[in-house]
Amino acid sequence: MVGMKKDCALQVLESQILYQRHKLGYMFSKPRHSEYPDHTRLDIMLRPTPTNMHFDPKRVYFMILEDEDLELLKITYTGLPQNKYRVVAGLIRIQDRKGKVVFAFTFGGDLQIEMEEEEKICTLISTAPILQFNRPTTIRFIEEVEIFLAVRRAEWGSNYHEFEARLAAVEPLILYTACLDYLTEKSKDSFHEDSLDLQHYLRKKSRAIHKEYKGPDYSLSLRELI
Repeated sequence: MVGMKKDCALQVLESQILYQRHKLGYMFSKPRHSEYPDHTRLDIMLRPTPTNMHFDPKRVYFMILEDEDLELLKITYTGLPQNKYRVVAGLIRIQDRKGKVVFAFTFGGDLQIEMEEEEKICTLISTAPILQFNRPTTIRFIEEVEIFLAVRRAEWGSNYHEFEARLAAVEPLILYTACLDYLTEKSKDSFHEDSLDLQHYLRKKSRAIHKEYKGPDYSLSLRELI
């Protein structure tokens, strides 16, 4: 009886996942733990004909490492064949057939592109959270990370290839945790309301990371990493 209930629950969950995939055209994985409510997988579905549903992806953009250089990868239904790519920290842009755009942010991960019947499925899996632009504090955190990356790239000057190599090589969870540590230190003396919200967000995420993973094994600061 217990086994039958589990099978039924699994069928219901799979049905809900298929419905969400069809309706949205993209899907963030369910959180693995209630106290660590972040997503580490993103699936994006490209189709040959419009679905006329809520969101209908037509193009997807990732920053990848290709032949030791960072490149912007554009994926369409008729473009790339099945393949695997190393995604580097940066924005993910999903554009639908009507020009609407959904953004996400990744600290890096592995991208696999494969065909499933008539769908081209782009699956990004990361050891670090894949962030949605859905809450003010999350957006603020993403913006602060982007500012740091832009400034750090400029500081490398003509040797920016070294920056790109370091960014591509660092493990996503280590980069994410180092960003939390760096921004926690940077914002601790600010008493502006938005900064206090960010401080609370950073502390909460740091506690969740260390509780879930017991803290990644690294000793370098963010500036030393990249």
